[in-house]
Amino acid sequence: KNHMCIYLDASSTCYTLGMKLSGFTKLTVITNGINLAMALKDIPGITVILTGGIVTSVSSSIEGLLGEDLLKKIHTDIAFVSARGFSVENGLTDFSIYEADLKRCVKSSAKTIALIDHTKFNTTSISSYASLDDLNMVITDFGLSENTKDIYEKAGVNLVIAKETN
Repeated sequence: KNHMCIYLDASSTCYTLGMKLSGFTKLTVITNGINLAMALKDIPGITVILTGGIVTSVSSSIEGLLGEDLLKKIHTDIAFVSARGFSVENGLTDFSIYEADLKRCVKSSAKTIALIDHTKFNTTSISSYASLDDLNMVITDFGLSENTKDIYEKAGVNLVIAKETN
């Protein structure tokens, strides 16, 4: 909604969501994604805040806790995050310890929504950054099996399956 402040991580999934943002009179987007920040900077109505930290060449993201102070000072209404892995036991996990450290800071957001494609369910990566209890919603694609869907819903996950688009 207008006048919200949202966080979008540096994932390709959050980048895709970011490319759908238009028509706002006032929206603030905080991100550690350099490509996302560059794409959003010229969209009318959107103010972009880029976290500080170490620039990575592989993912064009900013990692590390230099952005932690910024995230502690700004109230975010919704944090949209993705992950390398998602499991009932370990929650959201990432391959980069530094990225996971930064994502832990956004748990103080009013709402946290995970955007996780079906291939990342029942997998775990190096560093956990959010438990199932930290998540208000998980949005995934239509490829998720009914069995996996049932397991996560029984574990208390508010799971939304996105519709297939052409």
